[in-house]
Amino acid sequence: MNQGDKNVALSKSALFESRIWSAFSRYPSALLLLVVFGVEVGLSVFVIRDVRTVSVETQKMYARSVLGLRQIGELQYEAQETRRSTLYALTTNDSNRQVEYADQSRDADRRVTEGIAAYLQQARLPNEIELGRRLQRDWSAYLEVRDEVLASILEGSTKEAVDMDLSGGVPSFDRVRQDLEEIKRLYDAQASEELTRVSMSSRRSIIRLLGVVCFTLIFATFSVLAV
Repeated sequence: MNQGDKNVALSKSALFESRIWSAFSRYPSALLLLVVFGVEVGLSVFVIRDVRTVSVETQKMYARSVLGLRQIGELQYEAQETRRSTLYALTTNDSNRQVEYADQSRDADRRVTEGIAAYLQQARLPNEIELGRRLQRDWSAYLEVRDEVLASILEGSTKEAVDMDLSGGVPSFDRVRQDLEEIKRLYDAQASEELTRVSMSSRRSIIRLLGVVCFTLIFATFSVLAV
């Protein structure tokens, strides 16, 4: 680029700056209001993004902890239904009712088995996976005893079924119940941690919002004074 081109470029730059300064000198209030509007838009986007983050964290807490607690509650109920139907079959001499209770017990244990499999699929933390696998093992052990008890009942050997249930069914089902209680306590602890984290995030959002409002008021005040 020769000296003449440089002079032309400098002249254009100076002309552009002169026009900007002339526009600012002619319409200072409009330009300041435009700057205030731009700052307001930027700060509003920041606040909206912060609030959205809190909302997403709350939804995750609900999906993981609250729904998890409900799932464990359903597992506890179906496990108790399995046990209750087996006990009913033990305490009746009506063969038709025995078959009915045996079918009810098998239907309930199928739902528990499916629920445990679903829990293991969504488990992420090591302690969750460990508890889920232990529950699966203990539940399988209980079902082995339960199946033998039901088979003895349907064969007419009620006394043998009762002895088998007392020696193997009761302790194995107690282990299942303890596993479910531990998983429930785990979800309770996770829900408390998530609630604390969301509360802290919400407080940070409120502090940021107050800061944005104060900054906006100060900036707007100085802009009005400048106009």
